[in-house]
Amino acid sequence: MVIAIGHLGGDTHPWLADPHAGVRTCAALAPGLAGDDAAGQVLMELERSQQAFGTSFDDMAPPLQLQSKSYQDLLTRRRGS
Repeated sequence: MVIAIGHLGGDTHPWLADPHAGVRTCAALAPGLAGDDAAGQVLMELERSQQAFGTSFDDMAPPLQLQSKSYQDLLTRRRGS
């Protein structure tokens, strides 16, 4: 849901502080937060601990958007922002 909100131009900034690593990551990837320091920090956390992101979904798979190569490309571009 947070991914969709971000792609529709909604403000995902409030979710950057969510206790769930997956929710924070989905919020940080919103196009409207490109260059945002708080979003960048969330993505840096993900880079340091990708396993924490994966396990944050418990026995569910991460959203399909985050399993694709385009997600990996987006993450790489965002880190470079």
